[in-house]
Amino acid sequence: MFALLSGLTFYFTEYFYLVFVEDQYAGAGKTMDFLSGFSAAIIGLGFLLQLIAARWVNAKYGYLTSLLILPGFLALFTLIFLVLGIIEGYDPSKSVFFFLFMLVCISKLLSVSLFKSLEFSTFKFFFMPLDHLLRSDVQSKIERVVREAGKAVAGLLLIIALRYIKVEFIPVFLLVLLGVWAYVAVKMNNAYREKLVVSLDMPEEIEKKDKAASGIIDELSFTILNNPGKNLQVYLNLLKILDPHVHKDIVLELLKNEDEETLKIALNEASELCLLPAIPILSAIKNSRFYPVLRCRDVLDKVFNQLNAAEFRLEKVKYIEQLTLSKLRKERVYGALLSAYSEDAIKPRLLNKLFRDVDGKVRYNAVVSSADSANSDLQKNLIEKLSEPFYSNGALAALVATGEKILPAAENAFYLTGQEEKIQLRIVQGYGRMGTENAVQLLLKKLSYRNHNVARAAFEALSRSGYNITGDRVIQFKAELEEYTSVLVWNMSVYLDLVSFKASDVIIQAMLSEIESNYDSIFKLLSLLYDPKTIALIKENIFSKDAEKSEYAFGLLEVTLGEEMKPFLLPLLNTASYEDKLERMQEYFPSEPLDILEILYDLVQRDYKYVNRWTKACALKELAEQKEEINTDIFVANIINPDPLLKETASVALYIKAPHLFPVAFERFRRELGANFSKDVVSKILISNVSGNHEYIMLEEGKLEVSENKEPINQAEAREYFTSPNLKFEIIRFLKGVDDFRFVPGIILMEVAKVTSFYEFKQGETIATFERPENIDYYFVRSGKILLNNEDENREVVSGNGFINNFIYLGSADFKVELIAQTDCSVYKVKQEEFNEVMSFFEDIPSSIVTNKKNPKV
Repeated sequence: MFALLSGLTFYFTEYFYLVFVEDQYAGAGKTMDFLSGFSAAIIGLGFLLQLIAARWVNAKYGYLTSLLILPGFLALFTLIFLVLGIIEGYDPSKSVFFFLFMLVCISKLLSVSLFKSLEFSTFKFFFMPLDHLLRSDVQSKIERVVREAGKAVAGLLLIIALRYIKVEFIPVFLLVLLGVWAYVAVKMNNAYREKLVVSLDMPEEIEKKDKAASGIIDELSFTILNNPGKNLQVYLNLLKILDPHVHKDIVLELLKNEDEETLKIALNEASELCLLPAIPILSAIKNSRFYPVLRCRDVLDKVFNQLNAAEFRLEKVKYIEQLTLSKLRKERVYGALLSAYSEDAIKPRLLNKLFRDVDGKVRYNAVVSSADSANSDLQKNLIEKLSEPFYSNGALAALVATGEKILPAAENAFYLTGQEEKIQLRIVQGYGRMGTENAVQLLLKKLSYRNHNVARAAFEALSRSGYNITGDRVIQFKAELEEYTSVLVWNMSVYLDLVSFKASDVIIQAMLSEIESNYDSIFKLLSLLYDPKTIALIKENIFSKDAEKSEYAFGLLEVTLGEEMKPFLLPLLNTASYEDKLERMQEYFPSEPLDILEILYDLVQRDYKYVNRWTKACALKELAEQKEEINTDIFVANIINPDPLLKETASVALYIKAPHLFPVAFERFRRELGANFSKDVVSKILISNVSGNHEYIMLEEGKLEVSENKEPINQAEAREYFTSPNLKFEIIRFLKGVDDFRFVPGIILMEVAKVTSFYEFKQGETIATFERPENIDYYFVRSGKILLNNEDENREVVSGNGFINNFIYLGSADFKVELIAQTDCSVYKVKQEEFNEVMSFFEDIPSSIVTNKKNPKV
């Protein structure tokens, strides 16, 4: 219909043009001269518009605007033509006739040039949702056959119209035609959007991808149930760490799996967790015709009998109480697991007692089992456990599983005077995972909370809840969106400048992470303003290397965004280069090249909302390595920064650029830093094995003196000072080289660095011994080789940049594991509970592990 109306309009415009040319130029020679000159003008203008305007209009205003420009201009000139014609008439002898003639010529000029440059190039995008096997055929038929048919219909209509009405009134018919054309364009655009959603993914798959996009827990669940591959045990263990309640639900689903290896893993998990809801599933398997040929039939029978026995004993109240009072750790763990299925009347009493058990695993299982209880004391105890790393993830999972009945207790705890920030963050995180109407309303109140970290966490949680902002907050979030866009433009400009100055790879990568973070924030804001499912699809596909998917996503974005947002978002949300994006954004957010020192100073001094702490630390390091003279005040100011990474990095930078000021600065801020801070920093610096020319003398009470040599350290040595393995900067840099962390931003690895310790071992030394695989702490091998020994005589050697963890082991695995230095080696160690808590707070870490397992580095 659109192509037909386009052909009709074109022919009507052509008719008026030829009629007025004939009236204006009576002689054949003059007519031919005018037609040839005007045709050349049409071709030239069409070429210029195709070269400059088409891409710019589509990128800035979208496809619908591009389609409406031609009918809009034609309607304007036709209306002026009609009004003047009615008032003044169409007499060639009158002076106004020349003005009418010019209107017709301009209409002709725009009709042809805009069609060839703008409409034709835009209209082809509306064929993208079609199957690629049919697309070319359908496109050629519509663009050629239908459009030419429109011209034929227009000719017939003109013949009929000229018999019954005067030529002066044909513009009225043309205006009606243009109105219908614009209406069809809008309807076609809406249909295009609906078709795009279906084309990007089938409707049933959209729901799954929408859930996967909402968080790592849903992503893991989706992966485990659909395509786990050889990493099923790793994914299950990660899910168990992050949310033991969802883990139980997934195990129940895996018990229905037809693959025997998967079923065997699920049976072991069900046994370890004493999963009573598995009984009817196992009973159905035993009654199926496939049961006699199952290779894991013995395991199934054993688990089935175990769970049946537990269910039978559950009816005896005293039995569970006896388990919780047993002297045997294994029986108390069993009692904590069974308490989850006990009656509401005794459940709080049993669990509150187990919360005080001497064994950590008993307490952890009691925390997990306390879900879905309305008892106020139990809820209070559960919320208190949110602050302890060992129980934090389990407590959060129990809070989410309890649902809205825990909201009053959680709100009271949140606003408790002197409440820990960690508990507040956990409560906000829990509200986001619940995603219920009441939980969302409570999250909205936290957006303006005085603690910026809590307010930011509320925004993150809200963006994943599927909620759309309404009312006055829409204006606030649109302003935020524009602000993040301006920050993105500035960061792109700075990134290009740093590349041109050949800055270090570490700061260039930090800027790329900043840009990715800006894009992520923009999409989160969009998900609060528009349909989250649609935004998730756009985000997943718009930067795809598959050109077709990228075009689909851009088309969907164009029809989704409000008109007021298109000019400053469409030029950025596409696959164009950073240079092209900056050029298109000059009108809204102009940017200019900066000097390297200006960039580094700005990065250090900009608000934390715009530049994260890792990027600031990279900028401080880069400043310390510059040959030019640096204003050392910027280092001195950051020595008392409350952030440990910036404080430490600024200290090393000052040591490099102004060694004579180093002891003076530490003495000046001795009260703020503490007596031992300077000693710790110097010891970390000197461990890098760079002697330098500066000899430090540690005096009493932590004071520091330096020799009179005031020469700065040369640039080559400066870089080596930052390689001290104890420095947080170096820990983060090292962790970015670990395969499982290659997709994790530096700002998040900083949280891992905070809980990391450095150790060195000689060949043959025992690094650690663990009674069970579930107790293994996490190690990162900085240098050398480590041998993993266990009682099953499985031996594995882990070398540099290796990550030692327990993700591959079954939960029921029961054997001793030893870590032995096969060569002289150095390692970073993180306690298991602290790393697990960081993974729950920052989902980029488990997400990176999963991505690396799916697409291992070659």
